[in-house]
Amino acid sequence: MLTKPLVILLFIGIIVFTLFCIYRLRNRLLKSQLELAELKTHIKDKSIGTPDSNQYESKSKVASAAKTRYLSGISHELRTPLNVIMGYAQLLEKQATCDDPNKDKYALMRHNCAHLNHLIEGILEFSAIEAGKLKVQLEAIDLHDLINQVTTMFDHQAVQKGLIFSSYIDPKLPKTVKTDHKRLQQILMNLLSNAIKFTESGQLEFNITYRNQVATFSITDSGRGIETNDLTRIFQPFERIEQPNKPIKGTGLGLPITRLLVDLLGGELKVESEVNRGSVFTVKLMLAPLAGMSNNQFEFNNRYSEIETIDQQQGASHTILVVDDVKSHRDLLTEILKTHQFKISTAASAIEAQDSVNQQSFSLAIIDVSMPEINGWQLATWFKSHSPKTKIMMLSANPRDVEASSDKPYDAYLTKPIKINQLMSDISHLLELGWKQSNQTNIQANNNNKIMLPDEHRSALINMLDIGHINGIESYLKKLIEQQVINEPQHQQLSQPIKAMNLTAFKEMIKYEH
Repeated sequence: MLTKPLVILLFIGIIVFTLFCIYRLRNRLLKSQLELAELKTHIKDKSIGTPDSNQYESKSKVASAAKTRYLSGISHELRTPLNVIMGYAQLLEKQATCDDPNKDKYALMRHNCAHLNHLIEGILEFSAIEAGKLKVQLEAIDLHDLINQVTTMFDHQAVQKGLIFSSYIDPKLPKTVKTDHKRLQQILMNLLSNAIKFTESGQLEFNITYRNQVATFSITDSGRGIETNDLTRIFQPFERIEQPNKPIKGTGLGLPITRLLVDLLGGELKVESEVNRGSVFTVKLMLAPLAGMSNNQFEFNNRYSEIETIDQQQGASHTILVVDDVKSHRDLLTEILKTHQFKISTAASAIEAQDSVNQQSFSLAIIDVSMPEINGWQLATWFKSHSPKTKIMMLSANPRDVEASSDKPYDAYLTKPIKINQLMSDISHLLELGWKQSNQTNIQANNNNKIMLPDEHRSALINMLDIGHINGIESYLKKLIEQQVINEPQHQQLSQPIKAMNLTAFKEMIKYEH
């Protein structure tokens, strides 16, 4: 088994490798963009329908398809080592005691892996939208709940930066609408994040008005503003407005992705700006109200935010088959699952998996999508006909693999890098297992250690808890001690379950009956 120092050194190596790959990926994407632009210019210069124009158009399509394949492939190559490092970082962090001096280092490893994964996802997502491969997932959502979650998150971030944050929601705004929850949330978060990033002092306003079934989201800041000749450039990929003597973090894909997502939802994005006065970004979306939907249909699903343990007796009664052609991935999943007493069998290929099924039955098969010869989708389909009682969980380094499978021969789908709490929560759901609260932080959820907080602070913490905003909770607790709402012992008591990722204990600690 890897020693802790070796794991940390390996992590550093992976970080360097990943940053190098992202740099190459960025250059490759920029080159592809230029090639496509040149081809499109040639097409416009030619008469429509001529052999030359058809030839250029064909080349343009080939170049676009090649770029998409390249990005998809490099995404898989980057996520493969990230999955292993992030997985073991989570295991080490979870197994470490509160007084372990390396515990914070494991958390740092996990956070940085998540950040790198976010950068990779941004580049891949931009390419997918541009190629028309990203589909809208329309569903009935609680619009007020979504706005409240986003507002709570960025209100705190603005306050931490010394900004005045205000928001307004039109009373006519319907509670229930049909749209893509993930994409709408992503649009608002991108715009609010940018507003805070580029505003050093002053205020930030987030206003939502509603008229004739059109919702207008306005984000107004008092930042440095944008030059007129830059208003178009900011929506180009990898373009960033640099501030003198102050480097700006990010890939330069936030606004291009936001505009493409707004277009995808059939909306409109506009920007008005004045140098040294600030900017206003406005999004207009058609959001017709839905009637007859009960509130309990929109309860936020926070089961992924809790790290708990499965009752060992229940875990021992199930055998799980792990199918992945990469040995390090099989080893990682085996180690994770064995901590919950599951019986584990592994297979390096679909053929090995089929042989195993012919010899014994399995409660669950965890299958990697990308495998040689017989891929994961084909194996999952085989399972449905040869072992129909076996639950199927698919794993992939490409989050858009799931969209390519219309028949869905699986019961759950996770993307790499694996998040252990999400993995275990899905397994619990599929196998109908009972959970017991983790005693990792030795915190009992009883009246003796409940901490009484004013309603406004308790609600803010619970809202951040429900969306898994750990950094926000940690910052908010620091704010509470600075304002003398809580004392140092209470701060330490509240911080313990957060550092240990035991969010169930934290929620019980701040929850009380009036």
